[in-house]
Amino acid sequence: MTVADNIEPSAQKWYILQVHSGHEERVKTILLERITKEGLEDSFGEILVPTEQVVEMIKGTRKTSSRRFFPGLLCWSAWISTIRPGI
Repeated sequence: MTVADNIEPSAQKWYILQVHSGHEERVKTILLERITKEGLEDSFGEILVPTEQVVEMIKGTRKTSSRRFFPGLLCWSAWISTIRPGI
């Protein structure tokens, strides 16, 4: 059982981080590494790069690709009462 299991979902809040467009996945990876290094896995929920699946017709064939829904934004959920300053 983790700390996150004891906290009701309504206590979880969503936050948005503005990053350079095109670097969302890199920032997500770095943030996940930092969370793991600091031992804060129980304080964070999901970390999302908002994307949508797009079907395009290219030279007569259907191609499904992923497109950033909000370029330059990274969303994550956290229980802010358990986050230490400086993270």
